[in-house]
Amino acid sequence: MGKLYEDFKNRSFTNEAEVSQNFIIPLLCHFLGYSINEIIPEKHFPAKDLHSGVNFAQGGSKGLKHRPDYVVCIDGDYGQVKFIIDSKGPGEKLDAHLGQLRSYANSVGRNFLMITNGGELQVYDVNTLIFHSKGIKDLQCKLVELIKLLGKKNQQAKSPIEILQALDLDKSVSRSEQEKIDQVIEQRRIQLSDFNAYLLAITAAFNEWHLPTSTFRAINNLDIKKIDPNELLSFRSASPTSGRLTEDKVLKFPQIDRAPGIRSRILTGETGTGKTSLLKYLTLQAAERALQLTDTKIPVYIALKEIGHGYNLEHLISAFLQRHGYQPQNGLNLYKTNRFIFLFDAFDEVAEIFQKEVCRAIANLAADHDCYITTRPNAIPRIQASALYTILPLTDTQVEKLSRAYMGSRYYDFQRQIENNGLIAESRNTLLLLFLISLYTQHGQMPDTVARITRAIVERVGDWQDSRDGKNAKLAWDILSRCLAEIAYKICETDQASMTISRAEILLRDIIIEQETLRKIPQGTTIRYVLDALEETGLLIANNDHLYFWHRLFLNHFAALSLKEKYLEDHGIIERLSTEERWEIVIISMCSILTDITQVIRGLKKRLWLACYCLLENPACAETEKDLIISTLTVKLSSPVPDVRSRAMNYLEGIDNSRTRSILLDIFDQHHHDDVIMMALPAIGKTGSPEARKIINQRLDWNESDFLLWRSSQSYVVQALSFYGEEGHLQIVKNWRKYGSAPLQVTCKKIFLRLFITQKPGDALLDALQQLYLDELAAPDQYREKVSAIAEVLSLNPDTRFAEKVLEIAAQGKIPFPKLESLVTMMKSCDSVTLAEKISLLIFKKGIDHYLGEKLADALMDSAAPLPKAFYKKLTRHTNINIASTALESLDRFPFNEVKSEINRHLYGKQAQLQSRALQLLVRNGKFIDLVRQEQFPSPFYTPTAHTLLEAVRRFHLTEALPLLYYIQEALSKNKRYQWDATLAFELAGTFYYMGEAHRHQEIVSWYFNGTDFLLEGEHTHNNLMKKVRFLDPGLAQGIADCYFKKYLGGTKSDRYEFQVFLETAEDIGGSWMREKVREIATGLFAEMDIPGSHAKHQLERPFRTLVKIGKPEDEDWVLGIMDKLSYDAGFEYPQLRRAIEYLAHYGTTKALPTLLETGSKLRSSPSVLNICQSAYNSICSREKVAIDDRDGFAGQLQ
Repeated sequence: MGKLYEDFKNRSFTNEAEVSQNFIIPLLCHFLGYSINEIIPEKHFPAKDLHSGVNFAQGGSKGLKHRPDYVVCIDGDYGQVKFIIDSKGPGEKLDAHLGQLRSYANSVGRNFLMITNGGELQVYDVNTLIFHSKGIKDLQCKLVELIKLLGKKNQQAKSPIEILQALDLDKSVSRSEQEKIDQVIEQRRIQLSDFNAYLLAITAAFNEWHLPTSTFRAINNLDIKKIDPNELLSFRSASPTSGRLTEDKVLKFPQIDRAPGIRSRILTGETGTGKTSLLKYLTLQAAERALQLTDTKIPVYIALKEIGHGYNLEHLISAFLQRHGYQPQNGLNLYKTNRFIFLFDAFDEVAEIFQKEVCRAIANLAADHDCYITTRPNAIPRIQASALYTILPLTDTQVEKLSRAYMGSRYYDFQRQIENNGLIAESRNTLLLLFLISLYTQHGQMPDTVARITRAIVERVGDWQDSRDGKNAKLAWDILSRCLAEIAYKICETDQASMTISRAEILLRDIIIEQETLRKIPQGTTIRYVLDALEETGLLIANNDHLYFWHRLFLNHFAALSLKEKYLEDHGIIERLSTEERWEIVIISMCSILTDITQVIRGLKKRLWLACYCLLENPACAETEKDLIISTLTVKLSSPVPDVRSRAMNYLEGIDNSRTRSILLDIFDQHHHDDVIMMALPAIGKTGSPEARKIINQRLDWNESDFLLWRSSQSYVVQALSFYGEEGHLQIVKNWRKYGSAPLQVTCKKIFLRLFITQKPGDALLDALQQLYLDELAAPDQYREKVSAIAEVLSLNPDTRFAEKVLEIAAQGKIPFPKLESLVTMMKSCDSVTLAEKISLLIFKKGIDHYLGEKLADALMDSAAPLPKAFYKKLTRHTNINIASTALESLDRFPFNEVKSEINRHLYGKQAQLQSRALQLLVRNGKFIDLVRQEQFPSPFYTPTAHTLLEAVRRFHLTEALPLLYYIQEALSKNKRYQWDATLAFELAGTFYYMGEAHRHQEIVSWYFNGTDFLLEGEHTHNNLMKKVRFLDPGLAQGIADCYFKKYLGGTKSDRYEFQVFLETAEDIGGSWMREKVREIATGLFAEMDIPGSHAKHQLERPFRTLVKIGKPEDEDWVLGIMDKLSYDAGFEYPQLRRAIEYLAHYGTTKALPTLLETGSKLRSSPSVLNICQSAYNSICSREKVAIDDRDGFAGQLQ
């Protein structure tokens, strides 16, 4: 808390004299600015004969001569009386002395009167109460107002009228801040009481958030574990328009959740990546927090696949609330009077005709409530001011950890089968990995495609269904499968994700009649009976009056069963359906269950890539058709478009028969693009043949690379070598030593990580890698990528002796600064206590390099060694605060109660960084809320702690912590500290806005911006303010951006840092005004390009990058109008032109297609331009429903 609170919180008074001496005088001198000679005691001030207000009947002690306890006179001059003070004993009620106080006022001829009992304090303007604080804490919160009212500076410079005119009575005569907070909490308790039954129902319904459905038994041979999505899932920020990753930084969910100023968060990932489980987990967590009153957001989980059939988003929300025990009366008022967190699952399942409507509805809700939306990458919702995050595939380490948890020592064989079946990518999908583990656990083997994996899981459902005894089994599996197939097909046919029960009843009625006729089911079987049986499979869910499959994998599988029956009757159905993307996976799945797919391939003559995928799924096809596909792919290897060549090569490799293997070998005797030759190397290496090895050996030193295309000949060479056992891997080490392109580093690391995970490496290979690591450490260059990659590989096979050797080198100061990060990776993987103790001794060694010590501390924090608490407690006393801070964080390894005292020691200590880290540990362990509620927050606290506090307040939306925020505001205001601590001020402003304290957020911003101009000079301050505007009120944010634009971006300013800052801000807040400014910047750059020395031509890519993120279809004509001006800078593959084409990919219409063809024809020598042109061309055709012939698409039309 504040200084006043600290000074007075522990003081107690026994009588009126102590209140005068120990409270009033320190308050006047230390906080209101008066000297002791300006505080005139009653005995020194001349008395006046006036009627007293003292009640003698109640024992009043004052006589008729009126002398207030103190009179405050400027410079001690009795002629400059400013106000009077009356002191009362502790516990006395101030209201009982108002008559006496007014008499005092008359006696000295002044209107301002202060009365206090050492706790409560009041100030009157004769009869009017103008300031009131109920206690010391309340007085601390209102101290700024008291200073405005009675502080010497104002009293000396202003008249009483001027002081009163500037006074804010809402602040000075309010209830105590704690009272207000208590009342808010009580109000919310009352408000949430209506939802209490609902929240309890949510916790019950979502407690098994990690399970597919309560009735799905196909993977019951596994005890599915609850793995916290916060730990399991990783994300990267992506463009809300393109889905492309915009940052390399890997994020965990709490980092996404805590980001202020963002209401809509879109989480995108492929089928099975854990999107639904995450939202269900968040629903449960939000409900539990609301029940505990740690947050007041009410969770509402909506499966968006139910949209349609007369149900809009509002209907689904209302139905969800009712289904779980809350009866909404007025929907619009409900959203205004309550705080919700909406969790919208599977936007990609919303039919296209409803998607815009759903986006508008979510955007409206997001104006006042937090929204999370999951979707697959093929359908990213366009919601203004949203943030998009891509769920990353599981890492190899996570796959290993999950797999070992279920199968222990069988893991290596399991992983080898994954490798051999080509299921590495599939194993990084959480759901498919669980399916694979379940199938392997039962059979000791696994299918080799997603369709076959799904089919195997469904067969287990059927086996379970048919194994039930007669009493429990409702219907045979073949009948249920038929019903599921018809429902799935109709769902796909209508481009929906669900079906109304009434529509399903029509389908089922016909099947029931048919099966009754065949005597496969009893006469009189009802539709309801069949629906119940379908639900019991766990594959189909009934919700309200809708049916839907719990996962898209099963929808596709059963639709494929139905499609098979229709295809056998009419082969032409494939050609008709293949023009629509939604049928592609269904057609592929159908191929996996056909005995021959020749007619399917013939029906796909215009869909080359789809035909190829079907061949990979099922190679049972007439050789003539297969040869025709292979011939076409061979021609595609000469396509001018690199992406087409790459795709053709992948399919040739996948088809894998004698002819394709011959074609791949012949590539090296013919003239082909370099990238084709590169891709052919691992394709032939996979055969392991001597002939292939000879070709690879001939190209061991082929070293060409293209950073823009992320292509390196060496990366393909080492991939090819990886198929030749230890000898091949030893050669990879030699090539890795010799060459250093970025793609090669990534490829080598992947090869060895996968090898080390699946099997124990031989001693020769380990020795070679260790020696390579040592040699790279000793190399004079400053590049860290290679040593970091090697260290990560070696960490999978920890070697304590080798680690000690590396530690000795570090102790001698022989490791360059950038390479020290690899040391952390190496040291932390070893479980040797002896090694850890040696590291600790080195850290405490006198004269050790500070950065080395800090890196070693990082290694100990995550050390695999079983180290005791005392080990880390000792490190917390290190004189290097960064080391001590890391050691303190390491205590999180232990149960909180065991390290609580040590954490508290630093929380209440005087070292700022350690205090902040201690608070982070409390937040992480769920102790922050109690710390605030029990008024145990440290005092004083420092700036780093303030930042941690603000983050925690946003995370928990903790109203009780607002007094702490008020104190930060007061501290920043005092002596205009905000002038040099703008970062904290801006974060505080954003937090106030997030917490609904708009007036305080505006007050802080007003220190820097008055609505039209910046009040403080300094580019650094203005830049920081711009970077935070997305967390502020939108109107205020635009005003700041407008002022910034006028100040810094007028004229030729393209080389300024401010140019970048403005465009980053434009990406954050979007809107038509920002789009206009982005176009204005681009236009200005065109005009600036001819100025000698201008950098404008190299800056044009930047505004187009912004336009990709915030653009609208209305910008298309403008973009098309300037395309011909962007064909320059060939050395960097026309970056500004590629950005413009990327815009067209997401917003363009058919009018852009001729421009794309013309651009591709002119720049056939630019691989990057051709790739993006084709991507844009295909995206527009898909969006505009223009049929594309894969055999003669964009590449075929190039002139």
